[in-house]
Amino acid sequence: MPHQRGRDWLTPSELAAEAKCNYFTVWRAIRRGDLKASQLQGGRLLRIERKDADAWLRPVQPQASP
Repeated sequence: MPHQRGRDWLTPSELAAEAKCNYFTVWRAIRRGDLKASQLQGGRLLRIERKDADAWLRPVQPQASP
């Protein structure tokens, strides 16, 4: 699937492809609460808002030691 950076919502599969990781990595992040997702059609479909996907993809900066 082509990279569609301008989309407002992503499926877990689309985010996995963009992050170059497995679908289950995204799914586990959602289940742990590390990645916010919205449920559609009675909870059967998940969609991830772009801003939440970007925050999840953003590398964590190590904190400096005192």
